[in-house]
Amino acid sequence: MIDTLDALHSLIAGGESLTLELKKSTAEKDRACRSVCALANGQGGHVVFGVTPTGKVVGQKVTDRTLEELAQEFQGFEPPLVPCLTRIAVVG
Repeated sequence: MIDTLDALHSLIAGGESLTLELKKSTAEKDRACRSVCALANGQGGHVVFGVTPTGKVVGQKVTDRTLEELAQEFQGFEPPLVPCLTRIAVVG
């Protein structure tokens, strides 16, 4: 589980890959859902919000409602997915 800023930096150090997709914000939810589906049909991986595709951590305020909306989107998959959603504090 990626649950610290150091762990996040380690994860994104190599950039996007077959198992890592970086999204600047949850405004890219539709594209992120396609990535989650692809990862679920492949070898798994991570979709990280608040990080640009170039690996710059920009952060994003994420409310409980935002996490609920994302989880609801994933439940619409067939079969439904139950991903691990984690918030990491980013202090700028």
